[in-house]
Amino acid sequence: MNYVSLIIGKTVIFLMRLLGRNANTLPGLIIEKLNPKFLDSKLSKLPNGVIIVTGTNGKTTTTKLLSSLLSAQGLRVLSNQTGGNFVRGIISLVLDKTSLTNKLDYDVAVLELDEAHGVRFVNYSRPRGVIALNILRDQLDRFGEIDQTAELVAKIAKSSKDFIVLNSNDPRISKISDQVKNREIYWYGYSSKLKDIFISDDQHYSKDVNFFEAHRPDVELLSFNENKLVINADMKRELPFKLTGSYNAVNIVAAIAGLNAIISEVDYDKVTKVLSEFRPAFGRGEVLELKNGVSLQLQLVKNPSGFNQALNITSDHHFDKVGIVINDNYSDGRDVSWLYDVNFKVLKNLKIYVGGIRYLDMALRLKLLDIDSNTCSSLQELIKDISKLEKNQKAIIYCTYTAMLEIRNILKDKVENFEEVGL
Repeated sequence: MNYVSLIIGKTVIFLMRLLGRNANTLPGLIIEKLNPKFLDSKLSKLPNGVIIVTGTNGKTTTTKLLSSLLSAQGLRVLSNQTGGNFVRGIISLVLDKTSLTNKLDYDVAVLELDEAHGVRFVNYSRPRGVIALNILRDQLDRFGEIDQTAELVAKIAKSSKDFIVLNSNDPRISKISDQVKNREIYWYGYSSKLKDIFISDDQHYSKDVNFFEAHRPDVELLSFNENKLVINADMKRELPFKLTGSYNAVNIVAAIAGLNAIISEVDYDKVTKVLSEFRPAFGRGEVLELKNGVSLQLQLVKNPSGFNQALNITSDHHFDKVGIVINDNYSDGRDVSWLYDVNFKVLKNLKIYVGGIRYLDMALRLKLLDIDSNTCSSLQELIKDISKLEKNQKAIIYCTYTAMLEIRNILKDKVENFEEVGL
């Protein structure tokens, strides 16, 4: 049955691509119905197993980081690095990468899964390890209240066979350690000296920022600037930091903790090389060079904590124009009231453009803070205004998920060496 379903799935992939369609969901749906055991029959044979990366923020970047780090250490890595974090998408990925001789020639799978799809996935195939990043208020219309999200992440973590990697600075993530037995736990986190940078959901309106640390991290972020970060992992180490945003410093630490959990001897010279050359995942701090010489950064935003962290980029770097594009499609979350928990005051005195389906809501939010903005009723208009910048000038667009995909589609003919992403 496995080989028959493989041939059927590959035929569907071939025909869809022949018609110019992406083949990321339908083949997986067909195989899920025909042969529910297909996924585990392939993934269970990987020598280093399956690693799930889950949590609210940072999944795509951490998955790409960990995949790159493992590849540099000599492992063949299967990964859904483009952010397609649903079960049928992963089945389609495995179908595509399995040879006609029925072999999946990889050593390890590193898979990003959101909280809801992760719970479904572990019913098909148990992971060797789980990396649990954080639990933040996010898309309440899809995931429910934050405690419900915590339960989903805990279920995923408890399905692991060998180990879990936990965020020592997240109270809800750290509680998972009380619910698992006979698993090795690796902790990561940041130093108390950085507590004023990483404000949690529970501290948005608090004058005092309390430092929380459930356990001494095995990999700890000690400090960082725009060029390097300093961590403690067995010893103090300096590593290059080529990404923007404080949240990415923590993503790197999470990936390194995962690396240490998966392999016993880490070559940090190779870690250094990867980090010195690493490029952000699409839309997650991705910098696009327009053909007219303008540099445009795309920054995905989807919840108050992530947006507040991302807004710090405008304090650390000069931007000639700032765009904010808010959609409310299903994948974005239909409720946009979370925008009122974002501290937009850091944008005062900057040239702001707002767009997307909910552009008027965004303009109103800024107006209530006495921040003027230019409203754009279409994304083409917004991109046109930003493109009027001169050579070597810089802009950034904060955007929700579907808005980011639309913007990339508009920009593909305006960008040098544009990288297409199959979704």
